[in-house]
Amino acid sequence: MQKLSSLLAFMHQRDFEFLVLELLESIGYEDIKITKESGTKGVEVTAAIQLGISMIPEVIHVKRYQTTTGRPAMDQLREAVARHNCQRGTLITLGRFTRECKEAVLAADAVPVQLIDAKHLLQMLTENKIGVTKQSVSLFHIDEDYFSSSKDTSTTSEN
Repeated sequence: MQKLSSLLAFMHQRDFEFLVLELLESIGYEDIKITKESGTKGVEVTAAIQLGISMIPEVIHVKRYQTTTGRPAMDQLREAVARHNCQRGTLITLGRFTRECKEAVLAADAVPVQLIDAKHLLQMLTENKIGVTKQSVSLFHIDEDYFSSSKDTSTTSEN
């Protein structure tokens, strides 16, 4: 998984955007739009997902930082949620989240935000077969009973 994480961090921005769109589509998001590119370090996306009978508009920020992502990134996401008139946000990173960022997510009076770290992102990509393929491997097992049984190789015929 380390190789996949490294490839994500260094892939071309357009390819990275396509990967993000493909992941969101594969997990059920609709009306996906890239609203802002943030250089080589991430992408801002608006999308909607069906929850029960409601379509929920959401802002998703994907950061390509392989280090920690802190509270300022989450604050930027919450500002984008308000700017786009969405109901919630998701912050995805190729690294980890600081303790301060994790604690801020739990604020009762704030816009709901979900955090997805590198481990969870790689799991999502793998489960949805995005950027990875599954290979089957054939293993041969030796049938020791075949070799240990005494077999009579001579055949006798009665006339």
